[in-house]
Amino acid sequence: MVERKLISALITSIVSFFIFPFLFVDSNNSFLSIAFQLTAYTVPVIFTYGLLFSSLADWIAKNWKNREGISCLLHLTFGSLIIVPAMLLGWGPENHLLSFNMVIVTAGFILGGIFFLADLFLQKVVSRLTKYENRYEL
Repeated sequence: MVERKLISALITSIVSFFIFPFLFVDSNNSFLSIAFQLTAYTVPVIFTYGLLFSSLADWIAKNWKNREGISCLLHLTFGSLIIVPAMLLGWGPENHLLSFNMVIVTAGFILGGIFFLADLFLQKVVSRLTKYENRYEL
């Protein structure tokens, strides 16, 4: 499970590199410049906050009947709640504009969804591979 979560975090980081510059448009900088600047923030957050709360979401959802639906809802919720530590750490403009906070919430929501989808996809692939692997063992 740890390997699957790490690969999910890597996939989420790569996707965020290409998606996030569209959320943080800046006419003074190029797309790649914005992408690299945002990657410096998003990758550590994905590999710490994302891994921690993705594992927590799966742990909470494991006993529910609709495990995948609850896990998705929790991933989206925890992703949106990234605004709480972001505000506590003082990220963003000094006056904490409402629009900037909404961009952070939206970005967290998107990342939570991407992380969930990447993890679900990898879980299905691993499940299928082990199913077929066991079929042909002697």
